[in-house]
Amino acid sequence: MAGEPDIKEKLKKGHTANGKTFKMHLDGYDQRKLLAGTGSSQRNEILYFDDSGSLNAVRVRDWKAHFSICDNWYEGGPTKLQNFPKIVNLRAAAGPRSSLLHVAISSSSGTLPPPAC
Repeated sequence: MAGEPDIKEKLKKGHTANGKTFKMHLDGYDQRKLLAGTGSSQRNEILYFDDSGSLNAVRVRDWKAHFSICDNWYEGGPTKLQNFPKIVNLRAAAGPRSSLLHVAISSSSGTLPPPAC
């Protein structure tokens, strides 16, 4: 196994390595099991920021809330701020019918609104 066991707790208290003392708080997740293929991710949430530091989306487990939408993130296209976050289940079939609003309307009324563009 690579790395120092329990390094996060040791660094909180103060840990000496190679003659130098380090004291800090790490706020990340131990993803060694995921990377080794022996376990799942320890993280349940992901925050998505753009180059300007604006929060564009939040993912919690299988759900993602988009606060702004961009047609072309790779080439830096303009973002469209949403009046209400677009909430999508990422494990559902891709497309507009996987959004939370669409699921709520279809389950309550039995009719489906037209897909969003």
